[in-house]
Amino acid sequence: MGSSDNFFTDDKDLIFHVQHYPWSELLKFMPSWSKEDASSLPADAYAVLESIGTLIAKEFDPLGPELSEQNPTLSNGKVQQAPLMEKMLSALAELGAMSATGSPDWGGMGLPLMIGHVILQQLARVDITLANVFAYYFGSLKICEQFHGVRDFSAIIAKIAAGQELGAMALTEPQAGSDLSQIRTRATPTADANWQIRGQKTWITCGHGQHHFVLARSCDEQTAPGLRGLSLFYVPAARADGTRNIEVTSLEKKIGHHPVVTAAIHYDDSTAYLLGKEGEGFSLMLHLMNHARISTASMALGGCEKVLRTATAYAKERQTMGQPIAEHPMIADYLQDMTVTTQGLRAMLFECIFHEDMEFRIRLQIKNSPDAKNAELNKALNHHAWQARLLTPLVKYFATEEFVRMSRMAIQILGGVGYMKEYGLGRFHQDSLLLPIYEGTSQIQSLMVLKDRLKKVFRAPTLFVQEMARVQYSLISELDPLQRKLLRMRHVYTQFVQAFILEALSDQMKALARTSFMNLSTAWKEGWDPKKSLNLGLKHAERFTKVVSYLSTGEILLKRIDQASTKEDQDQRRAIATRFLHFYEVRSRNILEEFKNDTKSSLSPITFVPKILSQASSLKRFRFKT
Repeated sequence: MGSSDNFFTDDKDLIFHVQHYPWSELLKFMPSWSKEDASSLPADAYAVLESIGTLIAKEFDPLGPELSEQNPTLSNGKVQQAPLMEKMLSALAELGAMSATGSPDWGGMGLPLMIGHVILQQLARVDITLANVFAYYFGSLKICEQFHGVRDFSAIIAKIAAGQELGAMALTEPQAGSDLSQIRTRATPTADANWQIRGQKTWITCGHGQHHFVLARSCDEQTAPGLRGLSLFYVPAARADGTRNIEVTSLEKKIGHHPVVTAAIHYDDSTAYLLGKEGEGFSLMLHLMNHARISTASMALGGCEKVLRTATAYAKERQTMGQPIAEHPMIADYLQDMTVTTQGLRAMLFECIFHEDMEFRIRLQIKNSPDAKNAELNKALNHHAWQARLLTPLVKYFATEEFVRMSRMAIQILGGVGYMKEYGLGRFHQDSLLLPIYEGTSQIQSLMVLKDRLKKVFRAPTLFVQEMARVQYSLISELDPLQRKLLRMRHVYTQFVQAFILEALSDQMKALARTSFMNLSTAWKEGWDPKKSLNLGLKHAERFTKVVSYLSTGEILLKRIDQASTKEDQDQRRAIATRFLHFYEVRSRNILEEFKNDTKSSLSPITFVPKILSQASSLKRFRFKT
């Protein structure tokens, strides 16, 4: 049901985002492509995706159910992957999928990171676990390129690009999951200026990989406690003499994701090599984790596309009460909801991928050509790094949570047969449950969103007050219906931020009420205690993250209308934006009402804001941006 011959060309929305990717801007930072060759890059990328899309649709998709039932095995410390997983990875390697985003210097195709994410989305339509393992080839390649120069990774990069080897990120320990400050794995220097690692890691995806990137404690805990004492190390699975350098002690038994190797690892004075400086481990690992989080969102998006297509195909065929159930208002609304959510997620994901792509390329340029570092380049790097930082937790949260919801909804649309194995929705729903936990839980993502937004407001509170005033004014004057919906979503956002600020600064409310607008910034900074409780924000961080996700997606969808190159594309983009805002503007307001009802007894009276707004609007030099 709903079969396809190609998992790339059958998706017009996906094709739009690939074709309208900011190729020209990205190519400025991809020296492997000469000006003469650059014009052919989009067409070459399209051809690669089309070729891989045919392999995935025709050869892999029929085997998805069988793959999901297979498990890797462990014998005498050696891991054997699930047979079908091994077969599919070999076929991908032969087609060049692993090398697509790698540098031509080591046998790669030199394509943007975006291509790897599109391959991930296609693979996820077959089985989430297949996409998950491919992500480790894709991610390992990026990690090794990023750290090439610190160590000579050229031979390793070539083997990963050929699909012969892969890497693993080893962070988690039994007592240190989301709280990495509790890591106990210890690194000690050796006489030959290298290091030794001793400790245990658990739940390590692709822990059988040949190249481990390990977070371990190397600094004195008295002078550098918690995260400050962590460093990042490269640990090969085998030493130079061929002896085993790490030990896989067990494979975890999971409720889903059966074909993926998830291992417990023992490091017993394992030879290790420091990456970066001592104490930089956590900050360096954040860069690696951000890529992994975006990849997880790509997997979730591919899963959303799969369950949407399955539900749609069934609903068009299944007849009840004299018509297909797809024509029943309730089911039609479900399908519309799933469609606009998937399209919205795709738009936000591609925006995030672009900034990740640009940040990665600019960092490589600065690293490989130190003379090229200048103020303009630094400005571009900071811009794209900040945008990627803002979008990554949003897209990871939104995509993975929606995959759970949509896979559940698809089962409901199919009814009783949805619970049967025949349509495969059960395995997708089962596998969806891990993604909001994987690579940083949804709760961790929501706290990152809260932290970054509030930090920005506290640094420049008057700008936020101006933003509140601009939104209020624009709600009165704006005539475009799409912009009005977006403004109502932004108004919800400002209401949340305002409530969090008032609660955090409750002790300063009386003083602020007597403060003029011109002196507000100084008074605010003096009154703000960063150690003061943010309990209200922490409690409602997930609600806030949903609101920010919906708003950011709406903004990106409206931007896509202007980027469309033809009248037909513009009309299509406008229709997608209209449908998304129809669903999610209402959801934003509902979340605000839930928040208000939940906090009626605890919120401080909002008495000083109208005074500030009236003062702000009376300033002659104050301009509203419409």
